[in-house]
Amino acid sequence: MRHQIFLPLLVLAAGMALPATAQNYPARPIRILVGPGPDVLARIIGQKFTDSWGQQTVIDQRPGGGGVISAELAAKAPADGYTLLMITSAYTINAVLQKTSYDLVRDFAPIALCVMSPYILSVHPAVPARSIQELIALARAKPGQLNYASSGNGTGPHLAGEMFRNIAKIDIVHIVYKGAAPAMVDLMAGQVQMFLRPDPVRSRRSSRARSARSR
Repeated sequence: MRHQIFLPLLVLAAGMALPATAQNYPARPIRILVGPGPDVLARIIGQKFTDSWGQQTVIDQRPGGGGVISAELAAKAPADGYTLLMITSAYTINAVLQKTSYDLVRDFAPIALCVMSPYILSVHPAVPARSIQELIALARAKPGQLNYASSGNGTGPHLAGEMFRNIAKIDIVHIVYKGAAPAMVDLMAGQVQMFLRPDPVRSRRSSRARSARSR
């Protein structure tokens, strides 16, 4: 199911107070920190950096905390442009939900908007629904008995799941995971029934989960 719910993915750098030798940048490997966002995009972008600059790009995935863990690491890094942070909407959501040791506006410099990605509602094949209408009807007939996964409290999938619940007027249970990968594994195993997830690379879909579509 495709709705007009999009995942903005940006790259930030801590401080970005580059030294006078900035014309020689980069002179050593660059680290890209990734929190709850899709690391596949970071790897694609990192490879482009390597191809263009001839320097290795290290993808450092630090899931958990809705992006707080990776953002704190980036904020504490030297402001020399060698530590980048790839963020999603989860970072701005969590800045409102919880107190953090960093300020996204004060401590980071935006570099680029990388991608806008649609969200896909995936369900386990055992769920007896073959369209979004059937899924909503099933959830209304069984309030509180269906569940959906998210990659963490305050993440985009969590917000998308709550939007779906409110718009469809259904009672579904939120199951929290420490990242999208374990949530997807449990979806395929049937441990959870739904997962509203960003789909930045549309061709990369599991054959063991299906995407619900409107008729």
